Amino acid sequence: MQAGDDKQSLSRRFLERFDIIVGDSPFAIFVNEHMTEIDLTGIILRKIALNKKYGIKQMNIHGIGSANVRLIQHGQTLEEVKLELIDVPAIDKQGNVLTVTVHF
Repeated sequence: MQAGDDKQSLSRRFLERFDIIVGDSPFAIFVNEHMTEIDLTGIILRKIALNKKYGIKQMNIHGIGSANVRLIQHGQTLEEVKLELIDVPAIDKQGNVLTVTVHF
């Protein structure tokens, strides 16, 4: 393999990862008022599957505002997601702002 091939290969791999990180936002989910509990659960499970494929082992779920915080904290959403996790989610709640960090 020539030096140019190595650089080309590295550039291609970088761009593949860049597209995933920027396009799919694999490290975070931002809950919004238009999401239902079913939507949120599906989004979380899909991102976990995608992240596992690319070796990403954690993700943050963010909610700002009381309605979004309640949606994340609702028992059914987290119960379904917990089946994919390797430990208990880390929960950081400060007023109407919630971040849940999950490891899978």
